[in-house]
Amino acid sequence: MRPIALTALFLACAAYGPLAAAEDCRKPRKELIERFDADKDGTLSESEKATAKAALAERRAKHQQDLLAKHPELDSDKDGSLSKDEMKAAREAREGKRQQHLKEKHPKAHATFDTNSDGTLDDAERAAARAQFKAKHPKGDGEGHRKHDCMKKPEGKAAVN
Repeated sequence: MRPIALTALFLACAAYGPLAAAEDCRKPRKELIERFDADKDGTLSESEKATAKAALAERRAKHQQDLLAKHPELDSDKDGSLSKDEMKAAREAREGKRQQHLKEKHPKAHATFDTNSDGTLDDAERAAARAQFKAKHPKGDGEGHRKHDCMKKPEGKAAVN
């Protein structure tokens, strides 16, 4: 699992735990506890939490540097790091590209789910599209929609979702 994804899942579980499906949050939390629970008591002590936080911050910083190496244009003030505003601008640009790709590649689906006809899919519209997709493509084997052998992840490789 990518460092930023693990961090995001951890934060999502912490912030939205009661609202999220229990299965979705238990696995990443369990992985974090297994990884950082030095005394193996099943919970993270304050020092173990500090160790986990430092490790995740280090991975996040490395991810940011890798991102800057690939996309130096994201650092608009050229200070060598990405501020919250620069990250927000990058996310918005990426979302705009995703929306444009969806419109071009799947115009019928985009038109169907763009219920307010504003040209983009908001969170509720994307949730409706996801729900319909999941209803049509049940997980079945635990690999998402990778039901066919040709679509399953290779041994030892993480699935890309």
